[in-house]
Amino acid sequence: MAKRLIKSPEILFAAFLAITEALFSCVKFDFNIKYMGNKVFFALMVGFVLGAISSLLPEIVAKIIACIFSTVFAVYLEIQLIYSSVFKNFWSFSATGAMADQILGFKNTILESIKKEIIPFILIILLYGFIIFVCIKWIDYSTHNWEKYLVFAFVLFAGLVYYVLIISLQGDEKLSPDDLLRNYSSIEMSVQKLGITETMLRDGIYLVFEKNTTKDREID
Repeated sequence: MAKRLIKSPEILFAAFLAITEALFSCVKFDFNIKYMGNKVFFALMVGFVLGAISSLLPEIVAKIIACIFSTVFAVYLEIQLIYSSVFKNFWSFSATGAMADQILGFKNTILESIKKEIIPFILIILLYGFIIFVCIKWIDYSTHNWEKYLVFAFVLFAGLVYYVLIISLQGDEKLSPDDLLRNYSSIEMSVQKLGITETMLRDGIYLVFEKNTTKDREID
């Protein structure tokens, strides 16, 4: 039972996101216990949800999706690692169009930044390679029984309660974690106080809804 639990996609996806979240946070902001709980717990919850969804899919489909997700997340981390080193801020999906020009204009600076961040850069690649191997060779994607889903639902609920309580205790002033959850106003503060996983999801959602809002206004 314990072995199957450890090999479940919920546990492994949650561990992958939590470890990369903590690694990225320590590299960029040193170890700040005040906000580390926000970041790690959100990453754990997202990992649990992704793992639960993948366990409902056919094994080959789950493996493909897991590899795609891991690749996208690893590339996103590497981009943020280097971008933040060069521009002293974090990259947003909405800036994708200008990214090619920025790469050409700051080519030498980017190469120097990769050398400067070579250790975390390589660690992310190694972690990515490990998780791809695990996704293909080790994870048990077989359908869970209802008892296991009940346990995961309880863990997810407990994590959500913790997350909401801790965030609410950190104040509601401008650019506090609570304010950043309600108002997506600063990508830098979002990464620092809520984490790279939360920021990636929020940035993607914000981009989609912003585009839809713009299209609706153009039609009107």
